[in-house]
This record gives sequence, C-alpha cells and structure tokens, in this order.
Amino acid sequence: MAKWRTVLMGLVAVVSAAVAWQAASAEHASADPQDASAAVLAQLGRDFVCPEALPDQGARDRALARFFGGFTQAKPDATLLDMIAFRQAMLAQHGCSATLGAMQAANAAAEAGDDFSAQIWQPVADTAVFKLSVSLTYVRDVLDPRTPDERPVELLAHLALPAPAETTTHVRYDEVFSRSIYYCRSARYALVQNDYFLGGKRQLHDPSPIGHMPDGTTVYAMAPVPPDSPNAVMAAWACRGPRGGVAANPAPTPAA
Repeated sequence: MAKWRTVLMGLVAVVSAAVAWQAASAEHASADPQDASAAVLAQLGRDFVCPEALPDQGARDRALARFFGGFTQAKPDATLLDMIAFRQAMLAQHGCSATLGAMQAANAAAEAGDDFSAQIWQPVADTAVFKLSVSLTYVRDVLDPRTPDERPVELLAHLALPAPAETTTHVRYDEVFSRSIYYCRSARYALVQNDYFLGGKRQLHDPSPIGHMPDGTTVYAMAPVPPDSPNAVMAAWACRGPRGGVAANPAPTPAA
C-alpha cells in the first residue's frame, strides 16, 4: 500500500497545481474561444516532453499539471476519455515508447487482476465509509452494439475500506479494484471485473459473466447506476469529463 499512497499523494499535488495553472491562464485567453482553444492545444503540443526524458518525479508531476490545466482550459466540454486520448496521442507523436510501454504493461496487469501499483490514481471521494479513486491510466472507449447512440467508457476504480468486509461468498477484503463500463445517456453501468484484496494480497478474482453479440462483440449485463454510490461517483467522472471534475472533486490527502 505504501507505493499506492505515494502515487496518490503525488497526484494530489498535480491536480492542485493544474487548477491554479488553469485559473491563471484564463486571464490571458483570446477573445475568440475557438482561437484560444487552438492556441492552448498547439502550445501543449510544442511544450510536450516525454515523461521518461524528464529528470525526476517532481518534473513529471509539474508537466502533468500543465497538461491537465491546459487541456481543461482549451476543451472545457471534453470528457475524461477525450483528455486521456489526447495525451496518448501526444505520447505517440513524440515517440515516448518507454511511457507507452509502461502504460500498456500496467493495464495488462490490471486486466489480469495481478498488479495495480503502476496505475496513476486520482482520488474522487473520501468518506467515513470508503475512499474511492479512478485510474487515469486505464480509460477506454467501448463499442457496444446494444447502445449505438451512446459512447460507453470503461474505467478502473480503487475502493478502500476503513475495516475489512466480506463478500456474499464470505471472502474478506479491505480493497476492491473494479473495472466497469458506464453508459452516460441511459445512466447505466456494466461490471466487468472485481478483484478483492486484503492486506495488500489478492483474495478473489471475480470476472463478470460474458455475453456475445452476433458480430462477436463481448458484452456484459447492464444495470441502473445506484444513486449515492461509488458507481455514481465513477459515472460522473466517466460522463462529465474534466470540466469541473477537479474543482468539484478536490483530491483528499490520503491517510498515512
């Protein structure tokens, strides 16, 4: 858990810096919003440096803060998926093979349920009942023939409990890493997989039943997003995007 907490605390600083950068930059925006947006995106491209080329984690955190702040200013109506896709395009355009390789390996490990320590976690809720974070590494566009008018988004969540709980099959856990797909227009979600951990060790790998469409597309059972639940928080991040997300969900300081 020490490594996860280190990543979380680093990201708290990144997000706070991004908010400050965005506020300061807004004062110098062009009178034409489209011109201002294009100028900010162009500047992000010119300033982009591969994370592996930066000297230390502090420099990487500052670069990430500038990127988040700049993109949110340029595209306030974009989604979280849009932001991550743009960053991945920049990584590819600049030949950041080490970072792209690390991201691919991290996501493969997450899909297998083996290791989640290499994900970049953004805290999104801190209550007396649970702490919830969303991965900024594992964000995916999903094709679902059942909902051709929607743009489903698959996210990876980390749910941490203050005390161990039990599943319906009596497996004890204090953390859950959960992959789910969110359908924004219909306010539904589909659980892909849960991985239950206790004391940092995996106790249960629990994938959902898979269905197949006639074209071979893999699908999962959908259900309404329960209000006032961790999935409601995740759905907001999947559907509302970075606009207001950082400000409306300030990153809490993780417990020591």
